[in-house]
Amino acid sequence: MTTPTQYATESINSVAYHEGMTDKLDRHRKALTALAEEQAKAKTLPARRTKAVDAARAAGMTWREASLILGVTEYGLRKATKPKADPETKTTP
Repeated sequence: MTTPTQYATESINSVAYHEGMTDKLDRHRKALTALAEEQAKAKTLPARRTKAVDAARAAGMTWREASLILGVTEYGLRKATKPKADPETKTTP
């Protein structure tokens, strides 16, 4: 038979165990939430990069300098920022 003191101790240990699990899960939730936020930003990266490169080029920056800053080749940067063809008309703007 369990005494009231043993029951209270078991209850406290059980709560502490579950709180520990919650703390552990909270860390994982925060990490996953941070990743989800990064994924959302990553989806907008190509458009933001194109806009920034276009502005830098309009201000006189060379393709070479922009590519060095972004850590990509000039060819890769030009390809990544060139206007995409309209799928309906198959023409570029």
